[in-house]
Amino acid sequence: MLRAAILNSHYAPTGIPETDFSFAFCKKKNKILPSFGRVRFEWVDINPRIPIVEGKNEIPDYDYFCLLLDPETIISPPGLAKMVHLMDKQQLAAAAPTYNQSRQPAQTAKLDTPYFNYSTFREVADLQHSSTEPDIPAHAFPFCELEPSFLCLNRRLFETLARNRGCSDIFADTNNTAVILKNVLFHRFGNSFASSRPDLVALIPDGVTSLLDVGCAKGYFGEAVRRERPEIALTGIEANPTMAGEARRHYDSVMVETLEAAAIADHFDHINCGDVLEHLAEPWSMLQKLSQNLNDHGTLVASVPNANHWSIVRDLSEGRFEYIPLGLMCISHLRWFTEQSLRSLFEEAGFTVTRMIRQTLPATPAGEEFIKRAMTLSSNIREYELRCNELVIVATWRG
Repeated sequence: MLRAAILNSHYAPTGIPETDFSFAFCKKKNKILPSFGRVRFEWVDINPRIPIVEGKNEIPDYDYFCLLLDPETIISPPGLAKMVHLMDKQQLAAAAPTYNQSRQPAQTAKLDTPYFNYSTFREVADLQHSSTEPDIPAHAFPFCELEPSFLCLNRRLFETLARNRGCSDIFADTNNTAVILKNVLFHRFGNSFASSRPDLVALIPDGVTSLLDVGCAKGYFGEAVRRERPEIALTGIEANPTMAGEARRHYDSVMVETLEAAAIADHFDHINCGDVLEHLAEPWSMLQKLSQNLNDHGTLVASVPNANHWSIVRDLSEGRFEYIPLGLMCISHLRWFTEQSLRSLFEEAGFTVTRMIRQTLPATPAGEEFIKRAMTLSSNIREYELRCNELVIVATWRG
């Protein structure tokens, strides 16, 4: 039995609810793997900046040491076991996984299908681990060029590097290299709220000169609008002061308020609500409120996750309803919409729906099987609704 220590870094609250939930969610999922196959894992909390082993203190009796610095990383148990087995078999000194997203292109996994929640992540990760492609690329990368999230070292190298050094110092090392195991997939929630939503930018009509972005987060949508449509005056609303501070770089003004509390005096040609309505306690009255701030012939675009997506329906059919930090089952979602209920929401608020866009990503192999089974249950089940993960609605105010 091989023994591996997972050195997990401490983290401080960020003030962003989804991110703080992400820290706790990832730690909970990661700590459920005491052993897998021939590997036994032990969890050790550390401060990444404090020396791991000082002076002549003995290194704990582990075969491998896994440095986990990013608290928004979810480890795949079979993937980590595969990593340790490969390192043991091929006498590798250091190895790193791939991720769903990474600043290092070589660590960005090439996935045949996306995943939508924890259960589908495990499915896709297992498919990745069982791939017949070579596990190891032709060359290794210096530690400092890797995604500073997770790194596994054998005992000998760890003994050399850990004396009087913290985990963050090891990641900055320029002299040692690690191989990237192409078929070991971990998940990262990093870069939360970083999407510029080019799909919503493309829906801004010609002739718009003023725009209100509700829930502007860190301002990436505004940055894209500023780059592509510099003639538009941008106003944002963001309840979180940390994110609002970042958004101000890209907007003419940002109101640090909830939509419910905001006193919006101006009128706009276009209002953007990118994944906002599902976070509101009263989306019905808030749509009516926003309608009062639209100019004549103004448009409102909103995107929401589809509650009728196959991954949600399947989990419900199996008795699961698990919130995650971000995505279809985001912890901060208060309301849930299908295509029919979203259309009704807008029409009852006095809008005319001019366009409904269904965004669809490929289903996993198990998801395809579920969709086929679901279609046999009732003629009222529409396959396109099960496959749609995001709904985008374009509407005008009837007045």
